[in-house]
Amino acid sequence: MSFLLVGIGAASGALLRYLVSRLVHLFYKGSFPLATFLVNMVGSYMMALYLITKPSETVSLVMLVGFLGGLTTFSTFAVEGVQLLKKKEVFTFIYYIGMSYVLGILLASLRYVL
Repeated sequence: MSFLLVGIGAASGALLRYLVSRLVHLFYKGSFPLATFLVNMVGSYMMALYLITKPSETVSLVMLVGFLGGLTTFSTFAVEGVQLLKKKEVFTFIYYIGMSYVLGILLASLRYVL
């Protein structure tokens, strides 16, 4: 049953991300990735909001893992960074953030290199 809950949430999040992207591109022609930025920021806020409320396992599966995971993975990235800071794991925080950005950008640019 948990697979179904995550799947329903993920499909909904991915569809919303696509719709936001299409809508933003209708009205915004700049080079800044506004649609991605918006869903990432909304996702980060929503994940923090849900975690504060200590949701049930069902809500966690549908909303946190599924919907917000389908909408964006940046929200998880942001919350995990905050959790590292709360644990006073500053070196791990810096390493995690730095490696995620550097390696992520390198992997994303690999297509252009190959």
